[in-house]
Amino acid sequence: NPVHAQIDLKDFNQQFKQNPKPIFLYFNTDWCGICKIQEKEIEKNESIKSELNSNFYFIKLNGESLDEIDFLDLKYQPNIQNKTHSFVTEFIPSQDVAFPLWIILDENLEVIGKFSGLIKKKNFNQLFQQIKKE
Repeated sequence: NPVHAQIDLKDFNQQFKQNPKPIFLYFNTDWCGICKIQEKEIEKNESIKSELNSNFYFIKLNGESLDEIDFLDLKYQPNIQNKTHSFVTEFIPSQDVAFPLWIILDENLEVIGKFSGLIKKKNFNQLFQQIKKE
């Protein structure tokens, strides 16, 4: 069930260099029920999708992917032993990972937010406003 606000990682890698703006990294898994609820929340809310499309890069990734992830010329390998991809553990120690996981980066690629669990509409709007102020 694709969330239409998301950008493909290859497109992101090309666009970010020319047009840097804050990034919402959204890590989910195939088995995560809360992840499915989160995606429906985003999908049915035009204002959230519009905000993610206009002012941010929204990148959805499987936190247990078995594929290499190329993020701005850095390559991250899957971690077969603990299942959590090395790109996820770049931000959160593997023992602390809970899905869905949100990592928010500013346009300088500094982490400005980390959230596990469901983000409700009201909280999205608060996040958007807070990031715009900074």
